[in-house]
Amino acid sequence: MFCPKCGKEVAEGTGVCPVCGADLNAGAVPLGEPVVVPVEPQGVPVEPQGVPVPQGVPVGGAAQPTPAYAQPVPAYAQPAPAASKKPVNKKLIKLICIIAGAVVAAIVAIIVIVAVSSKVNAEKFVNEKPAFTGVSGYGEVDYDSLYDYKGLEEALGKSKLYSSSAELNELVEAFGGIGLSNYIDVDVDKSDELKNGDKVTVTIKVDYDGINKLKFQKKLVGDEVITREYTVSGLEEPVSYDPFEAVTSVSYDATSYGSSKITFKDDYSKDLGNGVTVKLVKEEYGSYLQLTKDGENVGTINFEVDDEKFESTKKVVIKTYNDADDFSFQGVILSVLEKEFDPDLIEYLTKADTISDEEFKKLKAEADKKFKENYGDCKYKDCYFGTSSDAADGNGLYFVYSYKGFSDGKSFGYVYYQDLKTDKSGKIINIDDLYSYSNGYYDSIKDIEESLNGDWDSLSKVTLKE
Repeated sequence: MFCPKCGKEVAEGTGVCPVCGADLNAGAVPLGEPVVVPVEPQGVPVEPQGVPVPQGVPVGGAAQPTPAYAQPVPAYAQPAPAASKKPVNKKLIKLICIIAGAVVAAIVAIIVIVAVSSKVNAEKFVNEKPAFTGVSGYGEVDYDSLYDYKGLEEALGKSKLYSSSAELNELVEAFGGIGLSNYIDVDVDKSDELKNGDKVTVTIKVDYDGINKLKFQKKLVGDEVITREYTVSGLEEPVSYDPFEAVTSVSYDATSYGSSKITFKDDYSKDLGNGVTVKLVKEEYGSYLQLTKDGENVGTINFEVDDEKFESTKKVVIKTYNDADDFSFQGVILSVLEKEFDPDLIEYLTKADTISDEEFKKLKAEADKKFKENYGDCKYKDCYFGTSSDAADGNGLYFVYSYKGFSDGKSFGYVYYQDLKTDKSGKIINIDDLYSYSNGYYDSIKDIEESLNGDWDSLSKVTLKE
């Protein structure tokens, strides 16, 4: 409301005007209503227009003092009409906010992309599907498949220090290694004798400082230690093979300088599947099994006889020179590496009467030829067999002949076969390989007998038929 005296705006309910001190309870003008005050010009009575005249005051009468409330109100005391407000476009404001948010997000995204694109995470190059080689039970981890070093090098971009992989190798070699693998240590908790279903834990430690010192275009980042667990799969089930299928028997030679011998099946051959074939090969120095895969030689199986315990066990052991997994990459596992045998015992012949007529005739025919070649016409006289009290000292078989000597007299000599050996069959097993020599410088058969008696503990005459 306004003060009727001074025209100042005062708060509603105010009793006294704080400006002029007028009593506002008598006649304050409400806010928004104009106050009309009559003005009397000098000497001209004017009838007030639009202003109530107080009761008891005649119109047009003598001039009356101007009441307090009749004071003129300045023009500015009248409140101006409120200006009309322009309606707000809320959709436009919302659109502006959306556009502004998108711009900010794009700027942030660009900053993030630039920051991320300048870095390479080492974990990205860990192979999630490593390779396993061999067969189940004897499988191995292919270390080269665990981490993609080449891919990492390409992702890091060119280095300021080198321009090719060859130069990188030379550079890293100067620091004591070859390639980026020098800075990446890959460890596997179990790397061999793997079978399908096994769990393998791989731990990868990266030397970020060492790699970043090579000044690639991008920086290598990531965890210092990267761990992965893999399940072994994809290994072929192996073919089990017993190489002793090719062996028929083994002999133990109890004689001096003797050696045990393995006897194999004649023309032995077997198809193991997986493209692998086993075949017996006989050589002058011994026999062995040759393995081929798809027509190419992939290895051999060799044998040896261990007869050290024969004296106590009367048995010998045949062993292979191979390990069970020697052919695992060809899909073959050797199921047996050694086997115990009851050997055929080979000993020196101790009794002449065990020599068969056939053996006697064969040896005599060879002796006849040998003596005749050295001394001319001759005549067979007797056969002697000498042995020692120690069976290990061997034996000797002598075919004695007479011939015409150098002084037209009769002379005597013999053909000697050394160390005849026999097995449980009683046959002379080395009949084709006997060592022999001839001696023709004796004057009588008696001289020969005396000489032989000096050589052997026992000398007997062989009475076999010619």
